[in-house]
Amino acid sequence: MNLALIGERLSHSYSAYIHNALGSGYQLVQLPRATVAEFVKTNGLDGYNVTIPYKEEVIPHLDWVSGGASAIGAVNTVTKCGGKSFGHNTDLVGMWAAFLRRGISLNGKTVMILGGGGTSKTAQALSAGAAHVYVVGRNGAINYDNYTNYAADTDILINTTPVGMYPDMDAAPLSLKPFTRLKFVFDAIYNPKETELLYEAHVLGIPVENGLFMLAAQAKFAYDLFGAYYNADARGLPAPKDGSRRLLTAPDGCTKSGVAEIERLYNLLRLKTCNIVLIGMPGCGKSSKGRVIADTLSYEFVDTDDLIVRAAGKSIPEIFADGGEAVFRDYEEAAVREAAARKNAVIAVGGGAVLRGENRKRLRRCGTVVYVKRDLNELAFDGRPLSKDAAAVEKMYGVRKPLYEGTADVTAEGRGTVEECAADILRLLGR
Repeated sequence: MNLALIGERLSHSYSAYIHNALGSGYQLVQLPRATVAEFVKTNGLDGYNVTIPYKEEVIPHLDWVSGGASAIGAVNTVTKCGGKSFGHNTDLVGMWAAFLRRGISLNGKTVMILGGGGTSKTAQALSAGAAHVYVVGRNGAINYDNYTNYAADTDILINTTPVGMYPDMDAAPLSLKPFTRLKFVFDAIYNPKETELLYEAHVLGIPVENGLFMLAAQAKFAYDLFGAYYNADARGLPAPKDGSRRLLTAPDGCTKSGVAEIERLYNLLRLKTCNIVLIGMPGCGKSSKGRVIADTLSYEFVDTDDLIVRAAGKSIPEIFADGGEAVFRDYEEAAVREAAARKNAVIAVGGGAVLRGENRKRLRRCGTVVYVKRDLNELAFDGRPLSKDAAAVEKMYGVRKPLYEGTADVTAEGRGTVEECAADILRLLGR
């Protein structure tokens, strides 16, 4: 099948990767708004997905729109059969699958949804059983000037805006400070791995989920629809107009094989989109383990200490001797920023990198963070300016331990050989 994704800005998209993994030819087509209607009428594709801001705009130009897509008011999947175009919405079942996977129910909850576009309407449909639903828009009755009046009652927050999406990753749609009883934050953005909004929730101890599993799930359901219509067309059969209704009432993702396929796609996406970041005390073996992991995955290996030495033109002990720890930390922050911009990398960072909040944010944003934990009496101290003796190491560990634990996604015990530890980390990451 010859498939595509259409949208206004697609540099953030992983759709081509995931649909190619499903076995189809797939391309990204960035369209100016003025050309959308003509594209719908004249494209030679077998089907295509639609992303912001065109999920609503394509509807008047289609020959048929499913009941589910009509009710939501947004189309994200267009199938072709008999020379006609059929609109569907698989975002709803994709978002539903993401919440189901985390065991989160919206029934009886108070839900706040940020944004008013097509994905917002999907979230509103998902919230049909909620006790209260607050939709925050720029110009609505509830907006970014008065949302604080509703924050204290909110249980679930769903962001459907593009605020915080790559490359503008330092932005957040709002602050979580007014929310006093939040139980879960979902951000439909999947690039970066952790938006500014999700990072704030993480710091506050609130469970979070980004849009990556939703992406995998909705893509699986869209691919099923593409195949059904394509096969019907090839056999001269009528278009299966009930396809979207079937997905919403008894989605294939509920079956054992369907769940397994979505998980496979999700793990492929995680492998494609997330670096592996190793943190931990100096001398715990981050670099040696990181090199083995990188070799295993055919990833680039990046050691921020190497970046620091290259930038400074001197060794780390010399940096400390000439400028002290503050100068070293400035070099380190620049090195973390440089490393975090890499893709498909295993990144080992210095033991004190977690001392600066900006570093912690960047590391979580760019990848899955692994805390390599090792007994203090087994750490290597040679050539480490701050690891002077056992007492200094003990004091250092007391400060850094909660930062390691709070920054990490998973913790790996650093016991055994380098190869054994590397294999253990890969198992923890499901790779």
